[in-house]
Amino acid sequence: MSDLKLQTSRLILVPICESDWPFFLQLYRDLQVMRYISEQVSDAVVRSHFESRLQQWHTTSTHWLCLTVVEKKYGHQIGTVGLRPRQEPTVQAELGYKILPSWQGQGFASEAVNAVLDFALNTCRFHKITATVTAGNDASVKLLEKLGFKKESCLRDNYRLNGLWYDDLKFGLYESERPQNQI
Repeated sequence: MSDLKLQTSRLILVPICESDWPFFLQLYRDLQVMRYISEQVSDAVVRSHFESRLQQWHTTSTHWLCLTVVEKKYGHQIGTVGLRPRQEPTVQAELGYKILPSWQGQGFASEAVNAVLDFALNTCRFHKITATVTAGNDASVKLLEKLGFKKESCLRDNYRLNGLWYDDLKFGLYESERPQNQI
C-alpha cells in the first residue's frame, strides 16, 4: 500500500518515508506529545520504531501502518496516525495518533483519525478498531468518544510511566456504531 494517500478538506495523510525521520524524532522528543504515551527513550530506540514503520504494510501485517499528517494549506507536517492489525483471530486494528501541540485543539486530530477510520473500516474491512488511552489523557478520551468509540474496560494500574502507575482505558468501535455525518 505504498501508494496509499488519504485526503480530507484540510489534510493529506501519506505513509511515512525515510525523509520523515527528523519529524518522527521531533514527535518522540516533544514532552507534551509523549506525556501519556511513553517515557523518553534513546534515539536508537526511536529509530528502531521508525524503521519498523517503513516496511511495506498490508492488512495482515504485524507492524504499524504509520501515516504522516500534512496540513494542506502550508504543507506542514503536524502529526502521525496509524493502525496495527490484529488479524488472528479477531480481524481488528489498533489505532494510534500523535499531533504536535501547536496543532492541537483545532480539529486536526479528529479529521485525521476519521479519515483513517474510513480507510480501516471501509477499505481494509476490519471488524473492529480499538484504542488504548492512558488515564488522564482527557483530550484523547473526548476525541474517541466524539468519533463513536465506546469505553470497554479499565485495566487498573496497568501502565508504568515515569515512575507512576496509570490505568489503561480500552475503547472499541464497530462501523455500525459510528455517528452519522462525520467530519
